[in-house]
Amino acid sequence: VLDNLKTHLHKNVQELRLNNDIEFVFLPFHGSWLNQVEIWFSILNRKCVRRMDVKDIETGQEETLKFVNTWNINWSHPFKWEYTIDDLKRLLKIDEQIALPNSPDITA
Repeated sequence: VLDNLKTHLHKNVQELRLNNDIEFVFLPFHGSWLNQVEIWFSILNRKCVRRMDVKDIETGQEETLKFVNTWNINWSHPFKWEYTIDDLKRLLKIDEQIALPNSPDITA
């Protein structure tokens, strides 16, 4: 499962995908749950993986699991994430009313 980053479409990545029977599933733009997952992996990378100096994979896995358990006990909390129509309007520089598919007509 991937976001819509252009690097995922590079010919080398596509060759790797085809040669290894990998199927990519692209999420919609502004897929907020994926962004939250990326935030978590960024935290894991910055606070754990980059600081690790291990001799083997098993030790690396143990240290990573220790970090995850410590994080869950001491610091875990839901990420507050929202993307509103106003955010979209600012992004697209639109001033008029935006009607979303399957939403009631608020002008009626």
